[in-house]
Amino acid sequence: MPPSVHSVLVAAAAGEPMLLVPRASLVAGLGIRGDRYATGLGHWSAPRWLDQQLTLIESEHLERLGLTAAQLRRNIVTRGIDLTAHLGQEVTLGQVRILLVRPCEPCRYIELFTHTGAFKELEGLSGVRAAILTSGDVHRGDPIAAT
Repeated sequence: MPPSVHSVLVAAAAGEPMLLVPRASLVAGLGIRGDRYATGLGHWSAPRWLDQQLTLIESEHLERLGLTAAQLRRNIVTRGIDLTAHLGQEVTLGQVRILLVRPCEPCRYIELFTHTGAFKELEGLSGVRAAILTSGDVHRGDPIAAT
C-alpha cells in the first residue's frame, strides 16, 4: 500500500485529551486550527520552538510500542513511510506541503500519559516535528509523498 495518513488528532490545550478527527485544517507557519500549538496553549508552546507546528508518528512504531497516538500526543499518524529517513525534506499530506524538521525526542512529560519507563522506550521511535509550508485540509486516508 502507498504511504498514507492513518489518523489525525488534536488537543485544545496542554494535557487535554487528544481527539481523533476525520480531518484537520493546517495553517502554514502556525499549526492545526484549534490545536494547542496553533493557539499557544501547548506544553511546549514557546517562540523558540518554531518547528512545533505539527507532530507525526508512524503507525508501525505505535504498534511496536503498544501505545496510541493519543498517549504520545502526536497530531498525524502515518502508515507506510519512514519519517526519519525524510528528515530535512518536504513531503505532502494530500495537498498540504510540510517540512520534516527534526526528531520529536521523548521527554518525561510523556510518562504522564503512558507509563513509567516510556521515556527510555521511545528513544528513536517517538516521531518527528514538522513545519507547515502550505495551508489546507488533511484527511484520514490522504496520500503521503516525498517531494
